[in-house]
Amino acid sequence: MAIRRLSYRLGQEPDTGTLSLVPSDPDVSQLCENEGRLRSAVTRVMGAPDSDDAGSELSYSLLPDGGRLLCAALPGQRVEALHLSADTPGPGPVWPIDTWRSASWEGERAESLGSGFVESELPVPEAHFDRELLVEFARERADRVAPFLADVRRLFEDPAGRQIVLVEDDSGTVARWIALACASLPEAYVSALTFTTRAADPRRAPQRIIGIGPDAEFDRSDDAVVEYLYRVHDGTGGGPESPPTEPDAWARLTAERWLTGNPPRPPRGAVTGPEGPFALIPLVAGALRRSRGGGGAGITEGVDGADRADRTEGADRAGGADHADRAGGAGCADRVDGADRTDGAGCADHLDQANRLDEPGRLADTEHLRGADRAGRTDSAGCADRIDQTNHLDQAHHLDEPDRAADSDRPRGADGAGHGGRTDRVGGAHRADHLDDGARTAPRHAHLGPSAPAPLVGLSGDTLRAVLDAFTHSVARGEADDRTLGELDQLCRGLDGDQALAARPLALALVRHRLDACRGRGTLPDLAAFEGLPLGQEAWRELREEYGDRADDALRARLRDPVSTWTEPLRLALAVGADGGPGLDEAMKRLADALLHPERRDCAQAVQVLAALDHTPLTRRVLRLLLVDFTERKLDRLRALADSPQGDWLRRNIDDAPLTVRLAAAAAQWYGPPDRLRGVELFERLTGFLSNRRVEDVRTLNLLWRIVWRNDPPDRAEQPRVARLCTPRLIIEADLGRRVTGWLKEPDRCDRELVDFAREMRKDPKLGAQDRDTAELLVTAQDLADGRLAVSRASVARLRELGRKVSPLGMVLRKGVDERVGRALAGANPLDVCESHGLQILVAAGPDLLGAYRAHLLEERTRDRLERELPGCPAELAAYYHVWRPRKRHGVTADWRDVAAELLDQVLAPVLAHLDDHRLGQVATVLRREGQDVQEWTAWRHRIAQEQSDR
Repeated sequence: MAIRRLSYRLGQEPDTGTLSLVPSDPDVSQLCENEGRLRSAVTRVMGAPDSDDAGSELSYSLLPDGGRLLCAALPGQRVEALHLSADTPGPGPVWPIDTWRSASWEGERAESLGSGFVESELPVPEAHFDRELLVEFARERADRVAPFLADVRRLFEDPAGRQIVLVEDDSGTVARWIALACASLPEAYVSALTFTTRAADPRRAPQRIIGIGPDAEFDRSDDAVVEYLYRVHDGTGGGPESPPTEPDAWARLTAERWLTGNPPRPPRGAVTGPEGPFALIPLVAGALRRSRGGGGAGITEGVDGADRADRTEGADRAGGADHADRAGGAGCADRVDGADRTDGAGCADHLDQANRLDEPGRLADTEHLRGADRAGRTDSAGCADRIDQTNHLDQAHHLDEPDRAADSDRPRGADGAGHGGRTDRVGGAHRADHLDDGARTAPRHAHLGPSAPAPLVGLSGDTLRAVLDAFTHSVARGEADDRTLGELDQLCRGLDGDQALAARPLALALVRHRLDACRGRGTLPDLAAFEGLPLGQEAWRELREEYGDRADDALRARLRDPVSTWTEPLRLALAVGADGGPGLDEAMKRLADALLHPERRDCAQAVQVLAALDHTPLTRRVLRLLLVDFTERKLDRLRALADSPQGDWLRRNIDDAPLTVRLAAAAAQWYGPPDRLRGVELFERLTGFLSNRRVEDVRTLNLLWRIVWRNDPPDRAEQPRVARLCTPRLIIEADLGRRVTGWLKEPDRCDRELVDFAREMRKDPKLGAQDRDTAELLVTAQDLADGRLAVSRASVARLRELGRKVSPLGMVLRKGVDERVGRALAGANPLDVCESHGLQILVAAGPDLLGAYRAHLLEERTRDRLERELPGCPAELAAYYHVWRPRKRHGVTADWRDVAAELLDQVLAPVLAHLDDHRLGQVATVLRREGQDVQEWTAWRHRIAQEQSDR
């Protein structure tokens, strides 16, 4: 067991000028017996440097002898390598990609690390790749996630898939793709996923995942390259890439977990089930557990560090325990260049053609890694260079103190470190490390994505069927444990539409599994427990034919006996699923009928049977039957049941009762002591059972009305509150408009709420003519005041006609109408007032109308506007004078004379100062044309001028 830290720098050959790796300190031995061969391996893995700066990249490879090689090219012509021998378990399950750009690569290398190495001396993760960051990364590339994961999975198939080439502008994006793959793969496969975050020539790179830049020496114009030799994923949009393939069910479902913010939890250790390590049930089971556990907390429960603890738990395992699932020490490292692997026995032959470490500078991770790193397989005929599949190839890195394993469940964010950095211990010193320019810094969110997304969101078609078929086969073969069965049951109940149809075989398999289990225990199954599963009618028919008929017949025969004897026959019928049988239907109808006669003995017996069974679905259905052929008489019986001794049972089960039953029971309770609620107080209390505490449909309004007022109208003072608790339109639709007209005829105040009520009430076809005219009068006055209806001859005539029809109006309503008419005439054009005969209304108006008229015109804003505009409008100025000029004829009220005189002096007189002779002549011309007394106008004008000069 050995871990070697090797340090190199770029050196230049004096003869050829080529760059090569030389030990950082030639005077210090690397303390490795095969250091020369390892240096050749490092050179092969990292690629021949073509510049004097090796950059800052990361490469992970497998060696033919089962060892692992982790190399980091650092700025400053440095290359650091970590060699872990085949029998070295490593410090815990940390991914190699986690060491990407780790600051600890910069530390002093250890002279020799054996079985007693210290974690803080090894390159360790900087918390770049927590689940929260990977979720955001996947969402930003949603369309590419499933195809990428499908290609990653194919790397582990037989025959293996082609190498994956990731074309990205920066290696940080490549590192995140690799981290996403590691977080999605089963644990046993992660250590076999070799990679390099940047390669100058991908044709010479032996790793499974190869990152390149858009300018790499890689000819993608050749169709054979992108279609047959590699799987090319281009994130730059700058060139050809491999044609997309349909993602398999595992890739699609795993991608959905990332995109919905509920990352997958891959299985740990070797997977021996028939579905293998890529089984679908764990993906859905984990999502369902997190959905039940805390809404959308699947991401927030520990994405920064606590989720990483899933990978780090067990970091203190002994080396032998880490190797418990090692595949016999045999296996193929990767597919060799120029050889097609056919079976496990042929691995040795292929390795003869492979680049092996036995020859200097050779490595088993060859140019086309299509090979056979089959995680968790136990093919004893495999090659000697099979890597350890279950030992996480973290094998070299933890940044925290030696007791980190004990604290692995503590979120990394607990110390206050954010997404962009954390405080870690390197060589005993604390330091804050931040993502550099290759890593995207993102703020931490308390919640990502929708709360507890359904595990099958986004799946459809063949992918959905494949997922559900896998679940069905697992249940049918008896491979799912009780917890998984329960989660699959919950999953089926949450589906609808096409997904529910596709899940019918799974639902039927779940039911049959439970029924067979009951049969084996000698107990009776409860088919009612499967209500809500997406079973078709045919499936239910078959199940009930098998179990339910006999019990239903026995129950039907017992219905001739007193109700008190029905308990055990009902219990048996419910246990074997006799639902839908004539016996059970008849029993429920008779139980409901007994409850509606609380004065009879059968009512108490029915309550006794239902309480003894304590079967919620049965109770719920019996309570629903109380509403069949519902009448007001049944409503009275429901209230009587609530008032009877059996009312205690009804209140205990009130949550299972329909709304009507709940309202009737509550009304009976609040009608009596100590509440003694009546009228609108009871009505408002009952609306508390409704959504939004407001009546929103006709049926509910009629029900509440019958409960509270029967056929009587509410008191007039209560009617506004009733309209607020529903709507006037709903009252009309419920044919109750005529019962609230008291508010319209005798309101307490005439406000906007009353106008809105009148606007709706006038649409009631059953409203009386007098009430309709009253509503129309109020609405017309309001529309004139608001300007929605123009002051014209027709509108004024209609207003005067409605006023005659409804006369006399109540004092409050009359005042409200007059005030609105006054504001309308004051705000209208004086020409329209004259034309519409509005002047006839003014000269005979009372104080309410004139007060509103006068107040509007004497407002400072109105006076300023008229003083500014009237000099240029001789026709309007003449009209104002005509309206306000002195009148002494019969029918003109003294109130109008006073208001008109005041308006002449306060509003029109100030305008005269702005009129020159030309404009005065224009006004006189208008007056003359309209047949007005010009001399009277001239006399009034001279009087105003004289008064102003006297001042």
